[in-house]
Amino acid sequence: MDFLFRTQRTIVEFDGRVKYGNPKALFDEKNREDELRRLGYEMVRIIWTDLDRPDFVRAKLLEAFDRARRNSAA
Repeated sequence: MDFLFRTQRTIVEFDGRVKYGNPKALFDEKNREDELRRLGYEMVRIIWTDLDRPDFVRAKLLEAFDRARRNSAA
């Protein structure tokens, strides 16, 4: 986990190709993400080039915050 927005129940992770070069690492990451979602967290994945588009990153975060808010109210 690279960033946690605790109040908004949203986790941000930076992804890169090297991180998932191993099929087991990808499988383990998927299982970990499934568990975090089961616990009620939203996941936002970004790559370094996304940081060149701050409006895009902001929109992804706001969408995740909104989903988390709706899911916690349900």
